[in-house]
Amino acid sequence: MYKSTEQSQIDKLVWSMIKGSQSPADFRDFYRFATYRPTYTRLAHEHLHQHKGNPSAPRLLGHAVKELVYLADGGSNVAAFHAGRAYLWGLGVPSQIETSIEHFTKGAERGDTRCMLSLGRIHFKRDKAQSLHWLQQALNAGDESSQCFLADHYPDEYDERLGMGSLSNEPAAVYFYAQRLMEQANCPQTRRLAMREMRRAAQLGEGLACVSLGFVFSFGKCGQKINLEEAEAHYKRAYELGQEAGLAQFGRLLISRKIDPPRGEGFLEQAAWLGNDQAQFFLGKHCLTMGITPEKKAMGFNWLLQAANQENGSAIYWVAQALLEGTGVEASPEVAMDWLEKGSASGSADCQSALGVSLLHGLHVPQDKARAHNLFHLASLQGEAWATYLLGVTYEQGDGVEVNLEEAIACFEKASSEITRAKYCLGRLYFFTEDPGIQDRALGVKWIKQAADEGDADAQALLGDIFLRGWGVEPNANKACEWFKQAADLDHAHANLELAKLLLEGSRPPADKQSGIRHMMKAASLGHEEAVAWVQQHLPAQPQWLQDLKTSSSSEGQTDSQDGQINAA
Repeated sequence: MYKSTEQSQIDKLVWSMIKGSQSPADFRDFYRFATYRPTYTRLAHEHLHQHKGNPSAPRLLGHAVKELVYLADGGSNVAAFHAGRAYLWGLGVPSQIETSIEHFTKGAERGDTRCMLSLGRIHFKRDKAQSLHWLQQALNAGDESSQCFLADHYPDEYDERLGMGSLSNEPAAVYFYAQRLMEQANCPQTRRLAMREMRRAAQLGEGLACVSLGFVFSFGKCGQKINLEEAEAHYKRAYELGQEAGLAQFGRLLISRKIDPPRGEGFLEQAAWLGNDQAQFFLGKHCLTMGITPEKKAMGFNWLLQAANQENGSAIYWVAQALLEGTGVEASPEVAMDWLEKGSASGSADCQSALGVSLLHGLHVPQDKARAHNLFHLASLQGEAWATYLLGVTYEQGDGVEVNLEEAIACFEKASSEITRAKYCLGRLYFFTEDPGIQDRALGVKWIKQAADEGDADAQALLGDIFLRGWGVEPNANKACEWFKQAADLDHAHANLELAKLLLEGSRPPADKQSGIRHMMKAASLGHEEAVAWVQQHLPAQPQWLQDLKTSSSSEGQTDSQDGQINAA
């Protein structure tokens, strides 16, 4: 194991070489360099905050890394370890995995077990034999914490080896064991054991353990009650130990639960400046959607852009939506499509769904229904309910694929637990299909009613039609009026028209000419052609909005409708 005195000397050397820097990137990377060493993580934060307005300032950390390489070549194992980390994570230098391995190997061959463990972890997915070799070397050299990494090589001995590794009292090894106990805890006794070990890992200085404890007390997990004061203490301790993710979690919690959004923004901003992509995403989304001033929305877009540049799929989706809508940035549909392509290629289900909608309708890109169907399929495989619903629509309509009502039903049923619209489509399909093997009007009404109860205006209007026209039920104008009224309140054009007719004609419900005219004009304002014709005939002194509506092209209305669909995707 390394000597703490040598570690202290390395810390002092690197800090002396960068403390005069004005580059926030230097202090962001030094924060990661100084993981587990609160004195230096605090210094990194202070200088980052001081210089965060100088993103283009010359960097100095790269020179410090060169000095580490020089010391590593001269026999310093601690320098070899940190040079390896610098090239592994791109701290002050470009990330270069082979160069990282080269430096770790220098230290490992001279007996440094931290370098051996690093090689074992790097090679696990590259070369299992090399990984096993270096982990076994570390164990032979007396580092029992290697057992927690050897556990990945021996699945049948996984829990046993994690337990043996934790006996080393190395913070990370104790944390891995405690995390495993938390995953398996299913009774008070096992939860107490898991909490005891996680607290032990935190006391030994493992920042990830502090993050886990913060999560436990934020959400009342592992048999504990919610205690935000204790959660905050753990998250702040994690931050001091080089794990800014705790601040990101706590900031998001303060905002989402509306406990203290301004403080939440502050925590997110601290983590965001340190390069945490989740903090950048949550802060950006919050400022973009909740910001009142253009400046606040622009700040939100910039944070989203930083997260998107780190391949954060959710941020890429929101960047694209902002560019489509011109929120926080000048609208640029072409650039938005480029981002959706990038997000889709990286596997973002949100981006795949949104790009699929654009391709399906030919919005900002050439129409390609087959590719749209395939993108919905990819996103659906990742568990994206909205994509599963859209996949069902393509099967029902035959968009990019042969019509397949059985597949459509399967998709709608799968999505229905999260997507109200899927319930409406499922009900409509069962109710109106002419396929005798599928048609089931009673089941169809059941699904339509569920969607209507959840606020789907189309479902409410369809129930109104069903009761008005007696489709499978006894005609009932009063019930029809009730459902039309609910849909009309949601600006449904057809529901406003039918409600207007009922109120103007009278009988059941009683005539109410004034309300009938109001709903007819509302239907006309929403573009319903029959309502527009009625207003032209019965109200010759046409209001300006109706005259404007008459001159607008139907193609513009169609584009607006489809734009709404992509924004909802």
